[in-house]
Amino acid sequence: MASYLFVRTDDHLVVGVRWSGFARTGVDAAGVPILTASANARLIVLLPPQHVAEETSPHDSEAPLVLAAGGTGGTVPGWRGFLSGGSRVAVRVQAGTQVGLSAEGVLARCGAAADDNSNRRVTHSTGTFRKPDWSFP
Repeated sequence: MASYLFVRTDDHLVVGVRWSGFARTGVDAAGVPILTASANARLIVLLPPQHVAEETSPHDSEAPLVLAAGGTGGTVPGWRGFLSGGSRVAVRVQAGTQVGLSAEGVLARCGAAADDNSNRRVTHSTGTFRKPDWSFP
């Protein structure tokens, strides 16, 4: 399975893309590679963690951690934070469909595929599945 990382500075987009069942069939006028889908082609968009869980404690209570304060010999209170797992959006692409290998091309194809409820799924690192009611910009 081939993969690519898109970084779009205009809106701080960072997503990974994997694909299978595609052939690279040329480039468009802007030099963007074109992928053409064969039977059983699919695109997978990998999204970074979207949430942070932060440990808290009641007001006027002890912190759950006591950490060394560098080389001073003192201590500081500490609380933990955890990133959520990443998400993955997978869509099937009809044979013969061309997709530009750019953030815009891949997200447009995923958005078009999102119109078909049977063609989309979101998986979380925990293995949960849901069918969201959205489309990509």
